[in-house]
Amino acid sequence: MRYIITSLALALSTFTFGQATNTQAKSLLEEVKANLLSYSDQSLTFTNKIEFPTGNPDNPRQARESTGKVTIVGENYKLETAGQVVYLNGNRAYVVNEDDEEVDVRILEDSDMAFTPNGVLARFESGSSLAMAGKETIDGKTIQYIKVRPNGSEEIRDIVLGIDMSTKRVYSYTEYDTDDVIKTITITSYSVNSGINASEVTFNRDDYSGWRINEPRSRGRR
Repeated sequence: MRYIITSLALALSTFTFGQATNTQAKSLLEEVKANLLSYSDQSLTFTNKIEFPTGNPDNPRQARESTGKVTIVGENYKLETAGQVVYLNGNRAYVVNEDDEEVDVRILEDSDMAFTPNGVLARFESGSSLAMAGKETIDGKTIQYIKVRPNGSEEIRDIVLGIDMSTKRVYSYTEYDTDDVIKTITITSYSVNSGINASEVTFNRDDYSGWRINEPRSRGRR
């Protein structure tokens, strides 16, 4: 869950880049950012694929796939995937477990804040380099790839963003980790400015009356 929120937030954001930044790639991402900032709301569906080494020479790699939906209004996210609903509101994450009629509330602080939309940016502001990385035509769309190398990251070797050149929106996000795990999120549908109310992405206790809400210890309700 944290990986999906992190990668989507990162894909729908921008970075501060180092001296190795390619001017053309930077200009394209700035155009993508300008588009994103103009949207009052966003709703997207995605596929999530994780490939990992098995250590078995007869079957060296395996993959897991899932689908999901993210709705975004401002800095608030609602993620629906793998049978879970997660609200990310400020420094709190609300994980809804419908089978058990429970909600786990997590206060995000310190290292956990790296997984909020604002915190994601901070992880890469130490300076990342980028370069154009080729084009591909998929379902009639021209996808321009940009390689991002986050300086100083111990977990991530490279990130490749795919940009739909007709809309100047993010099409895909692929993360190449130092442990040889490859994670790819591909956006399958994308709508913006649909008039989504902020309440739709904000956790409301009244909607879960009678459920068990597991609060963090020594923290008050919010």
